[in-house]
Amino acid sequence: MNRFDPPAYAAAVRRDRFHPLTQDALPRFGPRGLWQAGTEQLRKVLLGWWSGEEDAMAGPFADARRWLSAAPECGAPWGDPALQFAAEHRHARALAALMAGEDRPALWREAAFAHDRALARAGGVGGANLGPGAAVCAAMAGTVTPAGPPSPIAEIVGRMPDTLRIGRALYERRAELLAQAPELDVTTLFAWVGLRLGGLPDVLTAIRAAWALDPDLPLPPALRAAGWTDADEARVTLADDGRRLDRLLPLLGLAPDRAGPDDPALASWTRRPDLSLEVDRHRAGGLFVLDLRGAGAGRLAAFLQSAGLGAAGPGAEAGLADLLTVPPAAGPASAVTADARWQTLTAALAADTDLTHGAGRALVAAALRDTDWRTRMAALWAIGNQRIPGLAAEAETAPLPPPAFPGLSADDRRILLALRDLAAHRSAGLPDGLKKPTGAGVLARIARLLDAAPADMSDRASGLVATLLRRATTAPIPPAWTDWAALEDGES
Repeated sequence: MNRFDPPAYAAAVRRDRFHPLTQDALPRFGPRGLWQAGTEQLRKVLLGWWSGEEDAMAGPFADARRWLSAAPECGAPWGDPALQFAAEHRHARALAALMAGEDRPALWREAAFAHDRALARAGGVGGANLGPGAAVCAAMAGTVTPAGPPSPIAEIVGRMPDTLRIGRALYERRAELLAQAPELDVTTLFAWVGLRLGGLPDVLTAIRAAWALDPDLPLPPALRAAGWTDADEARVTLADDGRRLDRLLPLLGLAPDRAGPDDPALASWTRRPDLSLEVDRHRAGGLFVLDLRGAGAGRLAAFLQSAGLGAAGPGAEAGLADLLTVPPAAGPASAVTADARWQTLTAALAADTDLTHGAGRALVAAALRDTDWRTRMAALWAIGNQRIPGLAAEAETAPLPPPAFPGLSADDRRILLALRDLAAHRSAGLPDGLKKPTGAGVLARIARLLDAAPADMSDRASGLVATLLRRATTAPIPPAWTDWAALEDGES
């Protein structure tokens, strides 16, 4: 793998294809191979940690720590790469102790000294390989000025003590830092930023900051199972007044906008330079809460919860959608209330109401989960027509009326399938495209009907969409649709 893909690495761990070293493999490293074996084992453990499979790495991590501790007793490494082996070993030993909850400054000083010695003898390529490690080991040891040649890591560390500049550089260089599977240097960088500067509790939490920093980094299954989402709106109820965020959020690229003149615990932050994420801290019912909006809002909320700063929950829009959603009942729903919900949405559409954000999008999100199929189909049209973002997954899985539903033919069902596929594509910002068995021949017709509501019954697709939107037409509806279109019980 040339690019870091956490879900793929996580799958490899679960399939047991991610092979940690064993005692039997040590002879291939030679009589003093523990110097290299311990470091290589820790690299494999780090991939497991970054992939969200840290529990599977408990045994290999114990081996790594034992081999790293025993290596100096075997004598020093030799040959041209000896000093580089020694520097990487000291780095790995200090990081392993930190991962185990033992912050030992003496080990970081040894690692920084070993890197200085190696750099003094290294050439251009060797110096470039050692430079990032030299920078982070020096930072962990308390040296502000990084050693070694320039690198993204050295550049970030060199911005000490300006946490805002560090956070902005981390955000701007995130793709470069996480382009490949993170090893010692990147992990130590996140540990330095998270633990030393941000006050996070442990290395694992510091690693998790990467997903809050980079909304494009795929979430491993373990984080999704823990409640991490890609929602673009979230709320965190803070465990205290939230002042710890004043030093943590700038490290994630969020610049402070203002502080409340009467209450210093009120503040707001915006991610720079692209303004893609906003965070507001305020009081609500005697508690302090954060409202997050923009790319990565759900991830940041989950990260703050994992760091013990508060309890994450849906944002106001998602909460409103939940309130508007009618839960499935054991018996048939009321035809009158079902019709009222259908009317509410179609009336908003007829009035050209902007449904792309806030309460409007909450209404559409609730309609996608409605018990009435007509309301769900009208919501799909709204998504495709206004290209409402953030609802692609929900649109793609919105239930159609069941096969052989009274009054709907096979052609009608194909039209609804095309409507659903196009709505999901447009919500995701993708070009129009359909899956089989919908068929490409339906694409142009449905796309045209999404761009503008039909006002006639020129063909069956136009008539079906017009009827679902409750638009008056110049021709009567087909007799087969009379039952569900005559505002009787349209529940499915």
